[in-house]
Amino acid sequence: MIGHPIARGRCRVKSWKGELDLELATFDAERRLRPTRRFEALRATALAIGARLIVLDNTSHLFGGDENVKREVAAFVNLLNGLAAEIDGVVLLLGHPNKAGLNNPGAGDANQYGGSVAWENQVRSRMFMAFVPDDDDARELTNPKANYSPKGNKLSFRWHRGAFVHDNDMPEDQRAEIAATIQASADNATFLRCLAEMTRPEQAVSQNAPSPPFAPHVCAKMP
Repeated sequence: MIGHPIARGRCRVKSWKGELDLELATFDAERRLRPTRRFEALRATALAIGARLIVLDNTSHLFGGDENVKREVAAFVNLLNGLAAEIDGVVLLLGHPNKAGLNNPGAGDANQYGGSVAWENQVRSRMFMAFVPDDDDARELTNPKANYSPKGNKLSFRWHRGAFVHDNDMPEDQRAEIAATIQASADNATFLRCLAEMTRPEQAVSQNAPSPPFAPHVCAKMP
């Protein structure tokens, strides 16, 4: 996708779905980078329309090298850095993280990478979009690396009526409704965790109030 951040109506979107040879660069037997005709066409289009922002989705389609080889990653990122300098703008390259790591909270920052961490070392900044626990529609965008601005910022938004929307951009009544739904879902999840702990040692609980084994009363006493 190629867009213009200043003038309205200057955004161009190009789908390459179903097309072959999508790589912007390949590597020869000596691991030297070779820009492809696809890259040259992208570059020519960007210069012709005066693009200042180029969004490329995603590395698995566009990177023709081995992401575990630091030299190849460095060369590819340098190619995109050169394009960014030529348009006096930004090239944003999208990638997908290690899905196995996302299910392992103890993995730390390692769960934010696919392949070599050379991507982190070569780019000037990196953003990461993550799921929010216990809220399937919510996402958080952070900037773990930012060479030219403060890092550690966070932007929260959610999927709403076909698009990701910042919470502050939604009407007050919708925000209240969503907040209530999130709270109810969290309460349900907490109750189910407590119930699982009670049934594991076969502790009897009841759905009838106000009997002593009434499940919510028992849950309230659990740490």
